Amino acid sequence: MKDVRKTKAQLIHEVAGLRQQLAAVQASPAGHEQTGAEQALAARIKQAEAVRAVTVEIARELDLTTLLGLITQRAVELVEAATSGVVYLWDEAATVLIPQAWHSREEWTQEPRRGAGMTGAVGQHQATLVEALQAFISSVTKTVAQRREGLLVNDYQTSPYAAPMFVERLGSTAVVAEPLLYRERLVGVIALSSEGTGRPFTAQDHELLTLFAAQAAVAIENARLYEEVRSARDFLQSIAENSADAIGTTDVHGRVTYWSPGGEELLGYRAAEVLGQRAADYYRSAEEARAVMQRLRAEERIRNYETALLAKDGRWVEVSSSLSLLRDASGVIVGTLAVYRDITERKRAEEALRDSEERYRALFEESRDAITITTREGKRVDANQAALDLFGYTREEMIGRSALEVHVHPIDRHKFYQFRQEIEHQGAVRDREMKFLRKDGRELDCLITSTVWRAQDGSILGYQNVIRDITEHKRAQAELRLAKEAAEEANRAKSAFLANMSHELRTPLNAIIGYSEMLEEEAADLGYADFTPDLQKIQTAGKHLLALINDILDLSKIEAGRMDLFLETFDLTSMLQEAVTTIQPLVEKNRNALAVHCADDLGTIRADLTKVRQSLFNLLSNACKFTAQGTITLAVSRETVDGAAWVTFRVTDTGIGMTPEQMGRLFQAFAQADASTTRQYGGTGLGLAITRRFCQMMGGDITVASAPGQGSTFTIRLPAEIVDPKAAATPRVEVVPASALPDGTPTVLVIDDDTTVHDLMQRFLRREGLRMATAASGQEGLRLARELHPAVITLDVMMPGLDGWAVLTALKADPSVADIPVIMLTIVDNKNLGYALGAADYLTKPVDWDRLAAILQKYRCAHPPCTVLVVEDDTDTRDMLRRLLTREGWAVSEATNGREALERVAASQPELILLDLMMPEMDGFAFIEALRQQDAWRSIPVVVVTAKDLTPEDRRRLNGCVEQILQKGAYSREELLHELQHLVAACVRSGRAGMEEG
Repeated sequence: MKDVRKTKAQLIHEVAGLRQQLAAVQASPAGHEQTGAEQALAARIKQAEAVRAVTVEIARELDLTTLLGLITQRAVELVEAATSGVVYLWDEAATVLIPQAWHSREEWTQEPRRGAGMTGAVGQHQATLVEALQAFISSVTKTVAQRREGLLVNDYQTSPYAAPMFVERLGSTAVVAEPLLYRERLVGVIALSSEGTGRPFTAQDHELLTLFAAQAAVAIENARLYEEVRSARDFLQSIAENSADAIGTTDVHGRVTYWSPGGEELLGYRAAEVLGQRAADYYRSAEEARAVMQRLRAEERIRNYETALLAKDGRWVEVSSSLSLLRDASGVIVGTLAVYRDITERKRAEEALRDSEERYRALFEESRDAITITTREGKRVDANQAALDLFGYTREEMIGRSALEVHVHPIDRHKFYQFRQEIEHQGAVRDREMKFLRKDGRELDCLITSTVWRAQDGSILGYQNVIRDITEHKRAQAELRLAKEAAEEANRAKSAFLANMSHELRTPLNAIIGYSEMLEEEAADLGYADFTPDLQKIQTAGKHLLALINDILDLSKIEAGRMDLFLETFDLTSMLQEAVTTIQPLVEKNRNALAVHCADDLGTIRADLTKVRQSLFNLLSNACKFTAQGTITLAVSRETVDGAAWVTFRVTDTGIGMTPEQMGRLFQAFAQADASTTRQYGGTGLGLAITRRFCQMMGGDITVASAPGQGSTFTIRLPAEIVDPKAAATPRVEVVPASALPDGTPTVLVIDDDTTVHDLMQRFLRREGLRMATAASGQEGLRLARELHPAVITLDVMMPGLDGWAVLTALKADPSVADIPVIMLTIVDNKNLGYALGAADYLTKPVDWDRLAAILQKYRCAHPPCTVLVVEDDTDTRDMLRRLLTREGWAVSEATNGREALERVAASQPELILLDLMMPEMDGFAFIEALRQQDAWRSIPVVVVTAKDLTPEDRRRLNGCVEQILQKGAYSREELLHELQHLVAACVRSGRAGMEEG
């Protein structure tokens, strides 16, 4: 078909030409003969004018939905043969035609879908007819869309689109369809139908629809473009209205034509205040504004230009701006678009970062520690001056070189590898000691702290290392350690000297005291009463000197850290009554009065009884010494502080008092208030120093308040439950039940830190018909000894903490338990060996003569005179013992060592042996071992005499003797238990005999 698509201008031109033709026909002489031609031209003019009018009308409508309905309606009206029409739009994505608008001259075809809601035969007929018509039109429009050209079908029945089921209903229905093309692109299809009229479409109808379709396609595309532009405009305006950035536009003269709400947030101006104003007025200067516009015209677009804009309140707001030129459709510049973003906080942060970086750099350079930055591979990328000074390199020599290659000492390279692995896993490693090398080869001891330096994605870029030189510190530490060791050695030497000195002094003092006591008794027996006062003065002076030596030894033990606590729970009221009774003679000596104020709820305290008692004696004796015809008050109370119970002892006197300077020296060893006090009142100045040390060992302290002429008040505060800091763990105390045993069954207390020994002894003693109590430490053993008063105590020689010798000394020093037989015992489980000393009893030096007399009475033979062997290397002690024993009616033989003693026993078997353990040539251990090997001698009671305070050397000698015996395998376990059976039985018999005599 000839292309009849025309523009609106072409239609107007065609209408004008047709009118000229019509005028020419009408003016012709033969016009009356040409009426038909005239009528045809008139009809064509009318159609062309109608097309032009419709084209103008649809060109004005920009709403697409309204436009499509208008196009459908006007097409049906334009073609007189048409009864209905439909417009389809082409879906490019789905490649299908979609019906958009329908118009019909007949009522029943106004809305094709309405037939679904009809009822009755008429409704069903109409619905079927509409469906058939829709199928016919749809088939025709598909063909038109495929071919991109119009199609006229004037008879449905003879057309290729006819379907048998619709032939009768549609009959000769005609359809004409034309593609809607815009610049050769398919926009849609418009179709008209003629049904039930019997009138077909003509070629002129088709041509008219073709003209109309061309204008309709343009109108549809214009409406679509308008819709897209409006949507884009609305979208962009929505973005602008909701953007946090300020968005503005200007015209070609630089005046503001748009100002977004974000602009008001940024600068404080409302849109009404800015529109029409020159944008350049908000820059720092007109020169800057001109320079920006010149650059914008040259570059078309400027991004991230940073400047400052004037806010309504007069502030300059830092912004980052993006500017671009605005052009119209023809490319002419019509203005500018600007987007401003507030960067005030970013600028502030950048400034802070710069300051921080400057400070960091200053710290980096000024740091006294060496700081280096290395890559992940260990190459140095930066180092401060301290690092250069530490290693002796220039910056050029340091940068780019590996720390491992240059600085790390060869002996620490493996450690350095491990160090780096730890950093990667942990992120930081602090204060790792490592050896480095200087450039000159000198070794450095350093502490290195390294942290990981990461990228934003978390990957490791390198490490920051802080290196501190501790070479001098290490050297000083070594010197300090040597000095400490020297001081400790000097302290040990001092302690050993004091202990040895006190030991050496005790021996003659014991002789002096012993001889004076014996001389006093002999003088009384011989009637030399005038000798008694002088002899008593000798005893008093000797005991005073002995007390002084004991104080010196106590102080040396405390300073050497070898003073032990013997903790036990005791009743405070009973202890105070004993203290008051003991101190009463001193109170009365200076005609003083003693007042005691004790709370009713004192209860008990767990402490070292001896040290508490000695501390109270020191305070009370001092009060008695420095007070004459006055009052001494002892007040004791109990209080709870922060949930812990405390006991307070307060001793107040009305004596001479002290000045603040005197109190400042009060608790120093060998110091008294002043020299005049020493001359007038005597004393060594050790008592209060030892008292304070005792209190501090027990977790308390002592304080003093005094004024000259007004007396003094000394206050001791102790926890009610003292814990020994040396105790490794709470000892296990076990009292083995023996409900099956009869009342009165003797109890054996086993003091041993080895629970295996407890089990062994339990089986053995139960078999012997004896009860057993156990203690896992020396402290608990002492407590149980006082609580249970057992028939026998077995005591481990070598226990940790408080060993057997110390426990033995404490037992024999306490009158309440001194009479209990003690069996010194050691069992080594892993060797299945053991050793029992086999002594019947023990005495400590200086010898308590009353105690010795009681022992002698216990072992006296049935037919005196009884023989006793004294084995002692010290001549004075041996002589005193001989004289005392002779006076008691014993026949005495003597030996200076173990070998000589064996010869004496072989010559004449004694009834009793008094034995010193530490002797030359053959000591007491070896002597007892040899004695027990002879069955005839096994029953001889041996009373061991040991020093009251053993020196470290004494302990080493005693324990060494036991270890030597164990190494030789003195007893197998079976032999040991047999020996133990003999010893326990002898002790129990002795105890029962003593009770019967009592």
